[in-house]
Amino acid sequence: MNDIEYRQLPHWANSDLSALAAHMFGRKPIRASAETLAFGTAFHTLILEPEKCSVYETPFVERTSDEYFRLMDMRNAVINGGEGDLFHLLNSADREQVRTWTDPTTNLPCKAKIDAIVLPRRVHLIDLKTTSCRSKSEFIDTCHEYDYDRQAAHYLSSDDNAKFFEFVGVQKQPPYQVFRLPFHRSEAFIRGGFVKRDKLLKLAAEQVRSGGWVPSSWRVENETIR
Repeated sequence: MNDIEYRQLPHWANSDLSALAAHMFGRKPIRASAETLAFGTAFHTLILEPEKCSVYETPFVERTSDEYFRLMDMRNAVINGGEGDLFHLLNSADREQVRTWTDPTTNLPCKAKIDAIVLPRRVHLIDLKTTSCRSKSEFIDTCHEYDYDRQAAHYLSSDDNAKFFEFVGVQKQPPYQVFRLPFHRSEAFIRGGFVKRDKLLKLAAEQVRSGGWVPSSWRVENETIR
């Protein structure tokens, strides 16, 4: 399943819940620039799908030489740093995995595209982030600001047996530090994310019942079908 097919799949992603919150509460959604997204996609591909890496293919063909060398330095930071076993964990994982499931409380279909599911037990999920944060404490603050706790809770909801969720932040500028933030699903950070997620899923269920708001990416699929 490619990215377009994933976005159009009429299941609730964490990003759809963010868009719902913006619609319901008048919050301005936090959106990265197209250039930032493209750079992040290139980094994810380099780490998680290296077989797709080529300077002649998207997402690398439009990168400047400076960006390309930065990406290589970030990759080296993950390989050589990352507090020991990070690169091994990523290499021994199922990567870029799409999961779909039904939320037991609302019966809404849900989806998530998980960067890495560590094998063989599949209890440890990993999400890669590129970051401009200058320290680990600043990266932690960003996780709270951007509701990453809700993202972690949503992804953990895809499998009741999953116990750990880890954010890995990689600096986009020198010295290319790697910030690892592992959480057990029982920790306060994750529990708070479940509270946020469950509240938004209940609001989503109300919208579905009333024929109200749906994510715009779903409408693309419906228009294509018609």
